[in-house]
Amino acid sequence: YQFKRATFEQGDKIILFTDGITERKDRQGNYYTADRLKKNVIEYGKSSCEDLLAYLVKDIEDYSTGTRPVDDSCLVIVERQYRVT
Repeated sequence: YQFKRATFEQGDKIILFTDGITERKDRQGNYYTADRLKKNVIEYGKSSCEDLLAYLVKDIEDYSTGTRPVDDSCLVIVERQYRVT
């Protein structure tokens, strides 16, 4: 693992996910991928945490319709709402 430091400002979000998310497959056996997740987060990242989570879950489920997950999945979104003084 690499150690990195970042500033977590008011309104910023952190998205945590397990590999069960990015390794979901469609009917042809193609992975959902971290790139697809990232693209969706960039496109819908200004939404509320609830709306972003709902969109991502729906996209993952739509992508993998008709297939069974092969691993557990976890997706968590955290937003800093208040400024600490």
